[in-house]
Amino acid sequence: MIVTLTCFGISNLAAANHQAKYEDSPKVQHDHFGPIIFGEQLTDTKLAFTVQSTLVDDCQYIRFDAYPNVSVMIINHVIERIDTNQLNVIDKENPFYELATHSLSLTDFSRKYPTIEVEPHEYENGVYLRWYNQNKTKAIVVDYINNKIDVIKAGLVPSVLYIEGCA
Repeated sequence: MIVTLTCFGISNLAAANHQAKYEDSPKVQHDHFGPIIFGEQLTDTKLAFTVQSTLVDDCQYIRFDAYPNVSVMIINHVIERIDTNQLNVIDKENPFYELATHSLSLTDFSRKYPTIEVEPHEYENGVYLRWYNQNKTKAIVVDYINNKIDVIKAGLVPSVLYIEGCA
């Protein structure tokens, strides 16, 4: 199953009319997105959610009501990863911020951040950018398509590396 995310992203993070919304949004980290903790049992979270997909081999997507633009992968009742196309989840300290704001080209980005893995995209004209935590148990992965960030994924390895979600 391929999960398709609807695009509601903002094109310019610095745009004045989006600044308040940008500042108020939780930021993606290697181990969490706001109160969504990667590796936490779904039963331990206090957030209301709705199921987005059918269960496939103990894997499915949900959506927390408080974060309608973020899909959350659950495997065996554990929060494994998030998927979003919302650029406002990228913090200014996150290296991907420079790609989101178009302040660096992909070539310059790769030179500046040599530890971020760059792999050809499986289906699109672009690449996967993989930024791991120190022990490579968690990652933030960006699908960089046609010179812009298309999808942001964050969570536990290997789930965050799955190209087709629960499929």
